[in-house]
Amino acid sequence: LRARKRIPAITGLEHTSPSRDDLKALCAAFGTTGSGPMLHLVGVTPEAPDLEIALGLGGGGGAAGAGADEEVETIALTR
Repeated sequence: LRARKRIPAITGLEHTSPSRDDLKALCAAFGTTGSGPMLHLVGVTPEAPDLEIALGLGGGGGAAGAGADEEVETIALTR
């Protein structure tokens, strides 16, 4: 991921039920290969109930801290 100093908000897991082991594996892989300090899973982590809140577009600053005046970068992951 190219998050640099930003916190990525990952979408696509909203309608799944990842187990604790699934989440541990994802976070371990992110910690090993990612450059961000943490990540949010939209619809999974409490700070990111939806994408607008995660990106800070729903008022209140947002979990990922993008804010309404900052550019939001979207990266599509494919198989």
